[in-house]
Amino acid sequence: DGLNADTIESPEMSFLGGGQPEVYVITPNQFQSIEQGGPVVLHGYAWDQEDGTIAEEIQWVSSLDGPIGAGRLFTVDDLSPGLHLITAFVTDADGNTAQNTKGISIASRELASPDIDGDGAVSFGDLLALLAAFGPCGDFCPEDLNLDGSVDFTDVLGLLAAWTG
Repeated sequence: DGLNADTIESPEMSFLGGGQPEVYVITPNQFQSIEQGGPVVLHGYAWDQEDGTIAEEIQWVSSLDGPIGAGRLFTVDDLSPGLHLITAFVTDADGNTAQNTKGISIASRELASPDIDGDGAVSFGDLLALLAAFGPCGDFCPEDLNLDGSVDFTDVLGLLAAWTG
């Protein structure tokens, strides 16, 4: 009975392979709204009883844009406007899979107007304003016509294409 004996016999224990892995989406937050071009942090965790931590195996997929990356943590800034289901998929060494999904919204951003000074014409005053702001400009500046975070040659070309004199 184990109480009145010098040794205790117990059945041998073993874990059976083939268990399902688990995957969690830490970020983005469910129903988060992000402006187009803004950073979306994809952070996940995945674990399997036999394999341990398998977070670097996570594959990320958007319902609108398809595959968007792999790994435990990274940032994307080029998701299309609209409602996305962001799904993290993971497969363990035995071929078992798991997935976890969160919905987010990417809000459309209109491109900036080349009429920087607001006088109703795209002219020399707008070109001067654009050239004065040349370089990195952070989150928003009216001279960044293509909304890429800096005023550069592509913005000059955009202004010249809309030139009215």
